[in-house]
This record gives sequence, C-alpha cells and structure tokens, in this order.
Amino acid sequence: MRVKEQEKILLTQGLLRIESLSQLLVALMVFGLVGPIGEEVFFRGVLQTKLNDWGLSPIKSIWVAATIFSLIHFQFYGFFPRLLIGALFGYLFLWSGNIWIPVVAHAVNNSLFVLTAFTHQKWPFLGRYIEIISDNWISCIISVALSVVGLYLFRKQNFSPA
Repeated sequence: MRVKEQEKILLTQGLLRIESLSQLLVALMVFGLVGPIGEEVFFRGVLQTKLNDWGLSPIKSIWVAATIFSLIHFQFYGFFPRLLIGALFGYLFLWSGNIWIPVVAHAVNNSLFVLTAFTHQKWPFLGRYIEIISDNWISCIISVALSVVGLYLFRKQNFSPA
C-alpha cells in the first residue's frame, strides 16, 4: 500500500508541476472545474440520489456515496480525509437541494490545492508562510470552528426536513 501511495503522490506531483501561467490556467480548468463538475454530478447528483430512491435514508446515501467517492481515488492514506470531504459535499447537496453548491465547494477545494502547489513551486518563500499557517494548531482549531459555524448557518438557512 505504501508503494502504491507513493506512486500516486509522484503522479500528482508530476501533474501539478506548473511552470507557466498558461499551465496554471489549464490545471485550474481540469482539476478545479472539470473534475469537480463531473464528480459531483455523478457522486451526488446521480449516485447519492439513486441510493436514496432505492430506499436508503438520505444520511446512509451520503455516506455510501462518500465511501465510493473516496475509494475511487485509490489513496489508502487519504481515504478518511476524502471520505469526510465527500460526506461534506453530500450534506451540502442534501441541505441545499442544489448540485451547484457541492460543485462550487469541490471546485474551491481543488483550486486551492492547485494554487498552493503553484505557490510552492514559483515562490518558495510564500510556500513557507502557508506551511507555518497550515501547520499551526491554532489555525486548525480556528478553521474547524469557523467551518462548523458556517455549516450550521448554511444548514439552518437552507434545509427544511420534509
């Protein structure tokens, strides 16, 4: 598993070796737009909806779709973070009833990843500042707290159980 995980990391690094603005725009288009649209339409719009239609509860449908979403990425060590983000996208879809909400959330997530990779390559000194912020426990706690509050407010504003 470690060997396969390392191969996947090397592949991702190769795909995100961005040396020009045009390559950045292509990477943002592919990873930040096309991928999220396709994945969200399939995993939330089709799979999660069909699982619900076939008798699974909305919550079970979210978690089954999120599990398959995570498995399909073939990264053992990234399974649980990807499972959680897949569930987040599923809840955003459930609460809003709008496929574009998880598409935008997924696009923002992937685009930030691409932009971070680009920043690390082009401006290493900025990459160090990003690492200091992201490796800081206080930043993580603040981020989680703000995310929980934001999700609570989003759910309260958008979701009314049938």
